[in-house]
Amino acid sequence: MSEPPTSEPAMSEPVGEQRFEIDTPLGPIWFWGRDTGRPLVLLINGAFAEVWVFDRLQDELPDVDVLRAHLPGNHCPGLVANNVGTLAQALALALEQRFPGRRAAVVGLSTGALAAMALRWPGVVRLLLVEPFLRTRHVWLFPRMLDRVSSDVDRELVWSVFGVREGEREERDYSHLVAGLTVPGRVLLGEIPLLPERDLPTMPSLVDEVDRATLARQPLLKIQVAKGAGHHVPRDDLGLFFNAVLEACRAL
Repeated sequence: MSEPPTSEPAMSEPVGEQRFEIDTPLGPIWFWGRDTGRPLVLLINGAFAEVWVFDRLQDELPDVDVLRAHLPGNHCPGLVANNVGTLAQALALALEQRFPGRRAAVVGLSTGALAAMALRWPGVVRLLLVEPFLRTRHVWLFPRMLDRVSSDVDRELVWSVFGVREGEREERDYSHLVAGLTVPGRVLLGEIPLLPERDLPTMPSLVDEVDRATLARQPLLKIQVAKGAGHHVPRDDLGLFFNAVLEACRAL
């Protein structure tokens, strides 16, 4: 799901950022950010996030170069296949082409956290995973994502990643990404439980007890629950999120 805004929408490219358009064999990858030769913080946004989400993060992190990326079709072109694995491979190819030899901390938000776990690039030294749901069919909010679909790329992404299309739902299980991790990191989870389905004033956590147990079994990950938060942890507890980003930066 998409992450909440952190600033007002920009009418053009965010101040202090440029857009890097990198062609790969899997399709183009676009990064918003800067390149001064410093270590990288790569932030991978969730589904249908606004283009300007976290566009001021660079102002708070002067000692690194912040890069922001969106899912295929969201403010950027689609890939040859619009799924988590292809996105992770394309990101790795783009990083190696444009930023070789750099060290990077990768911050993944929601669906972006899945791509962060799947990313295999030698420069990645630390992960920050915010609300990384691992299974999809029981998440009663995902069918509502069809209301956001506006293109064939969107339809492919929602089906491939969430297992949702008109009149049909299938399980998508990303638990193997947790088992395959080789880089340490922190996981931030919301406290408001996903189940049972009910009316709520805010989106609950998308990570149920089964997925939390899977994450907790990975010794490379440290789990932290944001008290009173739902899925949008950075909005509900910005201080917790920013401190976790700073912690990841200290590994660079």
